[in-house]
Amino acid sequence: MFWLAALIVLGPLLAGAQEEGYPFRLSNFRIELYGGYAPLTPKHFNTLADYEESYLQFYYQQRYASFSPVYSVTTERIGDDRFRPLTKAILWGGRVHYQLSPTLALSLGAQYLKGNQDSRVGMNVAVRDAETILLTDQYENSGFGLSVTALIPQLGAHFGWDLTPVFRPEIFIIFGPMFVECRAVGNRHITKTGPAGYTLDLVEAYEIKGRKVALSGELGGSLHIRLAKFLDFFADGSYIFRGTTSLSGPGSSRTIIKDSISGESSTSSNWEGQWNLAPYDTRTSWGRFAGTVANNAYEWSWGFKRFDFDLSGFQLKAGIAIRL
Repeated sequence: MFWLAALIVLGPLLAGAQEEGYPFRLSNFRIELYGGYAPLTPKHFNTLADYEESYLQFYYQQRYASFSPVYSVTTERIGDDRFRPLTKAILWGGRVHYQLSPTLALSLGAQYLKGNQDSRVGMNVAVRDAETILLTDQYENSGFGLSVTALIPQLGAHFGWDLTPVFRPEIFIIFGPMFVECRAVGNRHITKTGPAGYTLDLVEAYEIKGRKVALSGELGGSLHIRLAKFLDFFADGSYIFRGTTSLSGPGSSRTIIKDSISGESSTSSNWEGQWNLAPYDTRTSWGRFAGTVANNAYEWSWGFKRFDFDLSGFQLKAGIAIRL
């Protein structure tokens, strides 16, 4: 639909260009193909990584530290040094240019962005009384991941000047709708042993998604280098606005508990909801675990905050331009 609307807009412009002395011809077309890199800072989305790290620190590092000096406690962290936030994405795309004049061109194209960050984090704890191990507690989250994808159809205006037969700088402004989706998954596996042969095995897995259609705008500049009559190399840098709110989507969770005393049990749930920043606050004898975390499992309530999903930032691209 976007491309159809864009063609309806471009048609009269191309016809007008012909009337003003720039005849419609195949050599006015240019096809660009590119790839690139984009740093990301989705602060609210990354609270999911912050929450998992704080959970591990509170229930393992801080909790068992409170056992000292009465008992001897050893802790060993395994895997990654922390739960990693989403900080980068790769992108690729293409566009078709039509030169309306020596300095002005219009383009129609699409860009696809994909970012993914996985973490594998664990901790082993042993509590001893003299040389006797009283209990062990093993935690592992081997399936934690944050990811985002975005498809952005684009319509742009490009202004350029032939400085030499080889070098042509351009500036551009591009806009279009953004079809964005985010996803977070986690898989906690906790194994505990205690006195008299007691064992507990707990698995908690979850997945939450969010989707939204929003507007995107890009402003930047590029340098084209003529390699052959029909081929250019180009590199560009730009700032792109990709912010949105009110994401919504599905979620699911499943918990399996195997207890040496009470046996095995499991629970699961599925839901559909709007993303927000939900507060959490747990107070214990060894400290307080509090903050906000992104989620879509709860209805808006007192203390909740608006969830902003901001993928805006600078990006770098390079590619080839084929002249017809």
